[in-house]
Amino acid sequence: MPKPVIPICPFRTLKIAFALLAASVLLSGCPAPDSRNPEKQENPNILRFDVVVPFGPLALDSRLLKGSLAACPFVFSFLAVEDHSGNLQPDLAEKWEYDETRFEWTFYLRKNARFHDGKPVTARDAVFSLKTDLISYLPDIYAGIRSMDAVSDTEVRICLFQNDPEFLSKIWDVIRILPAPRNPDLLPEEYRIGSGPFLLKEISAHRIILEANAAYYRGRPPIDGMIFNYVPDQETIWTRLMGGQTDAAQGITPENASITEACADHFYLSRLSLPYYTMLLFNTHDPIFSDVRVRKALTMAIHREDIVQKILNGNGAVASGPMGPQREYHNPETASPPYDPRKALELLAQAGWRSDDKSQALVKNGKLFEFTVYVPEESSTYQKLARYLRLCFNDIGIRLYVRKMPTPEMFKYYVGNTDFQAVITQAQYPTRSFENIKNLWSRSEDIPSVCGSFEDEVIEALFEALDEQTDPEMQRDLLYAIEARIIELQPAAFLYHETVCDVMSRRFHLPGPFYMYPDQGWNLQFASLKKSGFGN
Repeated sequence: MPKPVIPICPFRTLKIAFALLAASVLLSGCPAPDSRNPEKQENPNILRFDVVVPFGPLALDSRLLKGSLAACPFVFSFLAVEDHSGNLQPDLAEKWEYDETRFEWTFYLRKNARFHDGKPVTARDAVFSLKTDLISYLPDIYAGIRSMDAVSDTEVRICLFQNDPEFLSKIWDVIRILPAPRNPDLLPEEYRIGSGPFLLKEISAHRIILEANAAYYRGRPPIDGMIFNYVPDQETIWTRLMGGQTDAAQGITPENASITEACADHFYLSRLSLPYYTMLLFNTHDPIFSDVRVRKALTMAIHREDIVQKILNGNGAVASGPMGPQREYHNPETASPPYDPRKALELLAQAGWRSDDKSQALVKNGKLFEFTVYVPEESSTYQKLARYLRLCFNDIGIRLYVRKMPTPEMFKYYVGNTDFQAVITQAQYPTRSFENIKNLWSRSEDIPSVCGSFEDEVIEALFEALDEQTDPEMQRDLLYAIEARIIELQPAAFLYHETVCDVMSRRFHLPGPFYMYPDQGWNLQFASLKKSGFGN
């Protein structure tokens, strides 16, 4: 049944619109960072950060997408953090050692570290945090730990079952150091107390306010605080950025990134490829998508190279499958079906779909081939992608209806459910652990697959074998087999990996290069307000 749709705008019209927008911005000039803020701000030494996803509590175990995660690197400490080059730098642990003969890691914590309530940070707190977050987020890595103990108030020792000199690089950004509860059986629903550079002063669905921690072990941050605002639209965030109403934004659209680059004297920019892929996820329980030939046909009807060039402006790469480009998990000889509309029509014909002579639409048993795809309402890029997919499918006689939905609601709508038809969503491919690929494509009785309703006995058996396997080469072979099976079944059309652009106002000075990944923006704590305005 037809649903409300997003109007189609041809790419020629889109390009004209973007060109006019770019011209209007550039002709008007780029406003100076210290004079372009129409909003009154009592304290200019506050770093403002817009987030496109609604905030939620700083919960210990959160599997839902929440904007509040953007504030975590500033409230909590980590054992170590990676710099922009990927090198681990001390944080709460001022140094560490690894004994390859004993498979033993030893971390030495700072003696002057205190939580925001004034209590000292101890090795007991670190052990509690490690155990809790590893069990929740990286259970495959936790299974490789023989023992974990607080040797003293400031010394943590972790013994592994086998040699792993990369252990710390695999876990550093997952482990937030939290105060261990007195009664481990009574865990609080949310944690607000950390030992990081800022204290949490206020949190709501639309705003998070942080205040500089005067007792921070690195010294009080140069800025007085941070304000995170929930702004549910990429375009609005960029407009606020250009108007001086916010100072930092992550993942602005490719078109806006190009325009912002023309104002490089006023903004820091950082481009990077994140370990994610965008996909068109099908509900394999829906009668339309239960036939693998149909799912393959839809993938082959999509010109993914065209998407990368026209929608992403070349800022990305075509996705080959669910494992990403990492050779540790991805077989370079395995790839998704190629763009081939004629072959797509042949597969659809084999599945019983025939073209109606009058309408040229595909019909089976008197029913039109039509379906609805849900897209995040905050992402203008995904909405453009949906419109492009509609054009691709229209070329082979399929009608696509597009409906927007807030990201958290959409996530809850399709995860583990069989009521939806298709969604445009994003997933992380494995980089340091293969546990997330299991969470995506495996299904158990108590934990539904994150990727909707998908389930397959062959894949389940492969994951079971993977859980029992410790040999790296055998693990790789099993992951290759899992990847091949997922691509064979095509529960999703794997579209692209995007290169994103993060931006920050130059009204602040940074002592080093600007970046928001891999340390999730932790380095922004060292920003300082320019005393004499733009250009200094």
